[in-house]
Amino acid sequence: MKTIYTTVFILLVVPITVLAEENIAHWELGINSSKVGNIGKSNGVELSYRIQPKLRLRLNHQAKLDYKTQKTFADISFTEGLEQKNASVALDWFPFERVAGAYTSIGVVQLGDAAKLRAIPDASKNFTFNGTTYTGLSPINGQVKTDKHVPMVGFGYQYAPKPHGWFVQAGVSQIFNLNPKLELIPEVNIIGTPTTGTLANNLQAEANKKNGELKDSYTLYDITLGYRF
Repeated sequence: MKTIYTTVFILLVVPITVLAEENIAHWELGINSSKVGNIGKSNGVELSYRIQPKLRLRLNHQAKLDYKTQKTFADISFTEGLEQKNASVALDWFPFERVAGAYTSIGVVQLGDAAKLRAIPDASKNFTFNGTTYTGLSPINGQVKTDKHVPMVGFGYQYAPKPHGWFVQAGVSQIFNLNPKLELIPEVNIIGTPTTGTLANNLQAEANKKNGELKDSYTLYDITLGYRF
């Protein structure tokens, strides 16, 4: 997460401080609650800097997005779990108001750890991967990997009765181009023959067929309560 914070503040905030007007609140600090699609909820901290009356630079750090669910791949039921810390940087444009109101956003999200998968197949059943049938399989582990940095667009509304003091805002954003890839790895590999190939390779071949079905984008809903300095 340090990469996204350091880059933004050194390259943007420090040089453009001289451009900021003196009659507006430059800094905003708030607590934030978010819901990511149908995945789950997370809480975080948001720090913003008003570059110009209609432009705001906003940093967000989500402490933990935590969820667990069941998914089926290659006829095997997996438990999928995610414990992810995310960070984002966004540039907000307020077209109508100098100090608050509606805004649109563009930004980048830095994603944390990938979702983890684990399954214990029924040892009495046969499973066919990439044309080869197996039985008595060992546990299978996996993950859904995505790009670390993905784009974000959105819009929202900020209500602030005074230039300085408390504010509340709500927003909706879309994060996309996640480029998800499914990886499945058996705990015990079966070498097989030159014709059939290994269990690991055949299992991954089945996983690759699912990549096109994985979600490439999510909608993010958030609300923030904060103070303007």
